[in-house]
Formats: sequence, structure tokens, C-alpha cells
Amino acid sequence: MRYAFYLNGRKHIVDVEEHAEGPRYLVEGTQFDPKVTVLGKGHYRVQVGNQRYEFTVHNGQVMEGPRPMDLEVRRERPVLERKSSAGRKADGKVRPPMPGKVVEVKVKEGQAVKAGDVLCVLEAMKMQNDLKSAIDGTVARIHVKEGANVEASTVLVEITPDAPAA
Repeated sequence: MRYAFYLNGRKHIVDVEEHAEGPRYLVEGTQFDPKVTVLGKGHYRVQVGNQRYEFTVHNGQVMEGPRPMDLEVRRERPVLERKSSAGRKADGKVRPPMPGKVVEVKVKEGQAVKAGDVLCVLEAMKMQNDLKSAIDGTVARIHVKEGANVEASTVLVEITPDAPAA
């Protein structure tokens, strides 16, 4: 999921990717793994590396200590691109066609798959959809767990393509 953070009038793009071990945050391409501690209602401590920040949120106003922050957060809409089927096949990244809930993951990391094999099942609009591999290859990474709610831009599974025959 992509967000735009406007801090003191400057726009920062933050991508949140769901992974089996927890969310990953990419701020303009740089990965951060913050540790967030809830200290009380609307009171948070965020630690990024050796840096610690303490925030309170009340009636939509964010305060860092006694100082109000000029902060606005908006969810960015995904940019939809039309790709040929060949472009999708070369990618190896499997994304759902629409937002939904992952009800079953049918593969494991390291497993060989063929084009057309079902990788996972997505429930969307009260229907279950089989998400299939577009290529022959090996499951390199599974980014979701069963029960996860996902956006259409979420990478669910990554497949390393088989080397072309010589």
C-alpha cells in the first residue's frame, strides 16, 4: 500500500509491503524497520535504529513532545498500467487482480512451479479466485500469510524463472 506523507509541506512517499515476518516500510526506496510501542491511548514511541521519537495524536493533531507537527497522511491510489501478457510473464511477481483476502497459500518457498499452477486463492467480492503462475520457475519468496487482506498492488509471491533452454 502506498501513502503520501506531507511533513512541513514536503511530500514523502511511503510504501508498506506485507511480508510473512511483518510489514516492511520503504520511504522513497529506502527500507526502514521501525519498532512502534503504544504507550497509551494516542501515545506512541517509535524507534528507528538508534533514534527514538515520542508522539501523541489527539483530534487529528500530531505532537512530537510539546511541539505540534505539520503532518498530513493520504493514501495514494495505485497507478494502473496496462501490460502485455509477455511483460507480466517476465516479471515473476504475482499480484492479485483486485483487493481481497488470501484464503489459501498452495505453494512453499523453493517449490518448482509450472505456468498455470495455482499459487494461492484470493477471496474478493464474495468469490474465490485461483491465482496462477504465468511462468515456469521456482517460488523464491512468499510475501503473505493465509488470512491477510491485500491490495491489488501487493506482491503475493515471487517466482524466479527457469533458465531458458540453450
